[in-house]
Amino acid sequence: MMAKLGNILAAFVDFIYPLRCMHCATPVCHGKGGLCFKCALQLTLINMEERCPCCFSAEYEPEHPICYLCFMQPPVLKKYAAAFDDQDVAASLINKLKYANQPYLAQGAAAYMVLQLLNLKWPLPDLIVPVPLTFTQRISQGYNTSLLLAESLGEIVKRPVQSLLYKSLWNEDYEGKAKQRGNYLSTNSFLLKKEINVQDKVILLVKDKVRTGHTLNCCAEVLYEGFPKAIYGLSFCKST
Repeated sequence: MMAKLGNILAAFVDFIYPLRCMHCATPVCHGKGGLCFKCALQLTLINMEERCPCCFSAEYEPEHPICYLCFMQPPVLKKYAAAFDDQDVAASLINKLKYANQPYLAQGAAAYMVLQLLNLKWPLPDLIVPVPLTFTQRISQGYNTSLLLAESLGEIVKRPVQSLLYKSLWNEDYEGKAKQRGNYLSTNSFLLKKEINVQDKVILLVKDKVRTGHTLNCCAEVLYEGFPKAIYGLSFCKST
């Protein structure tokens, strides 16, 4: 009897508050909501042939091996890439995951990241490492989106996920503010957990979304203290 009442209540709630597409707000009739079919079709992975193979910048001429910025100042990461640009449907998805308490979206988002990883033909990592948050950031957000993506990605490619980095408590700045203040974050913002051996390992750094790339580079510089073989960076989306 109670189960039937629960089903009736669920149907009533769905009728009064129908599930809607997180991007266009069209009512959807499946599972946990998410995207409608039309918006899901708009999720097209970035064409890696149109981006710098080193930093994934759109300011790139295919006749050159890398972009001008990478030529003038080689990045710390061996290579960086993203699944999507931070706009339209992809932006709605990552914002819902990051700010709207919808952690279940990480599994689907990570699947797209794996598809891009396969397109890139990078070596599969020995370790997947999420970019950390400070304690107060975790409290305010409820969870670390980058960690959720890393864990889901690790489940798909069958690679271990380890939180190798701490983020200093005194530094609460996000990467967007770093851009406004001239790269406010530094390598002092992150600390490496010394008890974990990363020597000669291939590491994949995972972040939910990237604006300047400065945070990933700071994390990579700290990870190189452990003498890994190579460090790659991957995010769900990237600001253009």
